[in-house]
Amino acid sequence: MIVTAPLGPSFPLTPCADVAELIAENAADAIFVMDAEGRITFANPAAERIFGWPRGEMVGQVLHDLLHHHHPDGRPYPRHECPVAQAYRTGETLAGHEDVFFRKDGSAVSVSCSNAPLVGSGTVIGSILTVQDVSERKRAEIALRESEAFLRSVLNSSPDCVKVVDLDGHLVFMNGPGLCVMEIDDFSCIQNKAWADLWPVEAGERINLAVAEARQGRTTRFSAFCPTAKGTPRWWEVAVSPVMGAEGQVVSVLSVSRDVTEKKRQEDALEAALARNADILESINDYYYALDPEWRFTAVNRKVEERTGKCRNEIIGRLLWDVFPKAAPAAAYGDQPGPADERRVLNREVFSSELGIWVEATVYRDHRGTEVYFRDISKRKAIEQALIDREARFRTLAEAIPQLVWSARPDGSCDYLNPRWVEFTGVPEEHHHGLRWLEVVHPEDRPRTAKAWENFIAGRSAYDVDYRLRSRMGVYRWFQARAVIQHDQDGRATRIFGTSTDITDKKDVEEQQLLMARELHHRVKNTLATVQAVISATARKATTTDEFYQAVTDRIVSLSRTHTLLVNNEWGGATVTDIFRSELAPYNDESSSRIILDGPPVQLSSELALALGMAAHELTTNAAKYGALSLPDGCIQVRWSVVREQDAWLTLEWVEQDGPPVEEPTRKGFGSVLLERVLGRQVSGEVKVEFAPDGLRVRVRAPLTSSHEPSEPDTVVPDASWSQ
Repeated sequence: MIVTAPLGPSFPLTPCADVAELIAENAADAIFVMDAEGRITFANPAAERIFGWPRGEMVGQVLHDLLHHHHPDGRPYPRHECPVAQAYRTGETLAGHEDVFFRKDGSAVSVSCSNAPLVGSGTVIGSILTVQDVSERKRAEIALRESEAFLRSVLNSSPDCVKVVDLDGHLVFMNGPGLCVMEIDDFSCIQNKAWADLWPVEAGERINLAVAEARQGRTTRFSAFCPTAKGTPRWWEVAVSPVMGAEGQVVSVLSVSRDVTEKKRQEDALEAALARNADILESINDYYYALDPEWRFTAVNRKVEERTGKCRNEIIGRLLWDVFPKAAPAAAYGDQPGPADERRVLNREVFSSELGIWVEATVYRDHRGTEVYFRDISKRKAIEQALIDREARFRTLAEAIPQLVWSARPDGSCDYLNPRWVEFTGVPEEHHHGLRWLEVVHPEDRPRTAKAWENFIAGRSAYDVDYRLRSRMGVYRWFQARAVIQHDQDGRATRIFGTSTDITDKKDVEEQQLLMARELHHRVKNTLATVQAVISATARKATTTDEFYQAVTDRIVSLSRTHTLLVNNEWGGATVTDIFRSELAPYNDESSSRIILDGPPVQLSSELALALGMAAHELTTNAAKYGALSLPDGCIQVRWSVVREQDAWLTLEWVEQDGPPVEEPTRKGFGSVLLERVLGRQVSGEVKVEFAPDGLRVRVRAPLTSSHEPSEPDTVVPDASWSQ
């Protein structure tokens, strides 16, 4: 029998299409209807809410291009690779596919998709895509994975052996570092085995007791010996604790075992060391005693027994001042002890009126009391006083003499500098202690000075070296340094004493003598080369003896004028202005407009001055005979400047104007050859001659910084003059 119940008020029946639309409009998941091309023909309100696109903007758009256009990492997602589209492409149903779509604002949303084809008349005409926002679920999954990973990381980051044991004492879990420290290659070999079976028999009962205590909710700690799986001996500190379930019941047991083998070894070593120390304290010649916080003896050594004439049993427990009536008061042993983990050490050298000797005492104080070591240092104090007296005598002598006096250790670090050093350098003595004294040594002299010191300390040579020191004014002066070594009884160098004497004047004289000898040789050679070239070239051009005599005389007079300029300047060179003014002054008019000299003051070396002087003479003579100076209205301009490239270069231009017409000669004249000889070859310069119709132009370029040795005179073939 079928029993029915009233359905209540009747509702009008709705066509299937209306029901489907009603469901879609109220569904929590996004629902899309797409045609066979993947274009959206319908989207429900959930689609608007999830993806941020108004339905009116989504309809007509290809869903892949709108929501699935690229991968999460930014790579484009080609439409033909999209698995969501397979329903309307192949007619296959897609169910539970997880992917990432993108909202209108570009943000990503994790989704789960189901896409079913729509078939009409046996043909796929579109598909229905249901999209569920699974972002929260994904975040929860990620958080769970991160939590599990964090727990694994915590367990695996602990150097201890962490184990989980069931309530029957069988192994369930062991962390990675635990497997390593236990030297277990594969946990499955011991999984579900009784934990107590891994321990020696004598420790098994303790293990079972600890598990039983954990089942009762109590934590147990103990230390025990247990070798690893491979037999390596180990000592362990073990903590066994209950693991509580959600209902508060014990569900398993957690064990944390820490390898304390090294700690155990150190404790054993400490115990042995304490025993050895006790033996040492009995054998040393120093006094030793220990006091409790109330200043009562707790330990003494043999020397204290000898000094007091009492055995230690008579001393232990008595106050310090009962045994040593003249001992220093409590305040002399330092402040009150600090925290329990702080131990204070006090070192003192005092004269003991009770013993009548100097003693060196070391006092150790902490919350447990005071320990005192002291020894007789009377002989050492006498030696130290003698050293102090000798040091005082040395300083008195060192501060009185005019030289720079210093002392240093074998490594070259300075420990004393007399007042002369401070007066010279302008720097306080302590600033140059250690190796900082090298700061005032000229950088070029430091390697040589260091090498001399190395040879001196090694005993290969005496220390006698010249170097430059920077004065307080920033000027370097030459000093001669000499030193002697103080050795200890084993022959090792312990300290070096030395002086540095100012020899700048001596160095200047030596340098000046050498410079004068080189300069004389250089200038005589240069001058003779120039004279030889002039005579040789003039001899080939002159047709008569008188002509030869006059030409040579004129050129030597020009050379003499340049020499006069150099001598007047103490062979420090001559200026461009002086050279050309000397040659051209006779041709200037009253208005000084016929000769124009324009350029900065340039001091030339003696070599360049001689060469330029010869060139000026040749140019002036040529201009007077054939050029601008041969006519009343002719004028000459000489302009020069200094060009700085890698080096400084003199550039000079000779320009003639308002002279007779100029024609370029068919062959190179004597003047051109002579200019090239004295400027081009002797001083590495460059000469360019231009026979412009309105007047001769000569451009000269020569280095200012380099010095040049004159080359051997070449043969100069006489030829026509400038204008020929």
